[in-house]
Amino acid sequence: MPRVGFLCDGNEEKISFDDCKKCATRGKMLCNRDPAIVLGTLKIVEEYIPTKRDRPSLSVTDLTAVCHRRTYLQEKYDYREKPSDLRYLWRGNLVHEMLSKVENKNWIKEQKFAIPHKIKLFGEDVEVFIVGKPDVIDILNKEIRDYKTTGSVFSATKVISLGYKWQLGIYRWIVKKSHLDLLCTSYYDTFIDMKIDRMINIPIINFGEVEKYIQKQGSIILDFRTNNNVPSVIKKFPMHWLCKDFCSVNHICSKLYYEKGVK
Repeated sequence: MPRVGFLCDGNEEKISFDDCKKCATRGKMLCNRDPAIVLGTLKIVEEYIPTKRDRPSLSVTDLTAVCHRRTYLQEKYDYREKPSDLRYLWRGNLVHEMLSKVENKNWIKEQKFAIPHKIKLFGEDVEVFIVGKPDVIDILNKEIRDYKTTGSVFSATKVISLGYKWQLGIYRWIVKKSHLDLLCTSYYDTFIDMKIDRMINIPIINFGEVEKYIQKQGSIILDFRTNNNVPSVIKKFPMHWLCKDFCSVNHICSKLYYEKGVK
């Protein structure tokens, strides 16, 4: 099921995308947020259309998700979020808009790749596409770069998220498996806040480990998409930072856990 609307930042009542847009277009919003940011966020949400393919697709975002249970619940149940909870979409879009204006003949920017692959599920091979869109592939220097907006570069770079490391590892695998057949020898995450930016070299993960990771994560996703098996709760549930502050379906998750015994 899709995101079906918002929870108003002003009064926390359910509101449709159209009503939120009307409120923002008037210029003086009930929530006292900047209407340009809200309208920009709405545009990103409404313009997203999943690509239809002739076999299941597993995106790099799917594979590196912190919590597969959240992904399952967002696909199965209607849910709503506050526009302010999606400011990362607007913030990230700013960076990509700037990136699109930078010209370099040696760069491939934001090109989507779909790589045929097989995931083993209960002893059977399932044909899928592994889908990814690296921010920048530097053909000359054989580098991949990805951009992350954050509240604090200092905090974000103290310990680099494992998800970020796997993301770049899968991107490198995808680029090698693609028509480019390019073996990148390094990859970087560039973290950006309102004061500084910092490019961090991420250690290379070998392709054998990447394929094991794709198999492990991919089999969980295929299982809940094809067999409707609910993934387990995340470790430290319900006190994990994702559960507490960044999950739009935590109320559904908790209800399944406590009322129906689905752990």
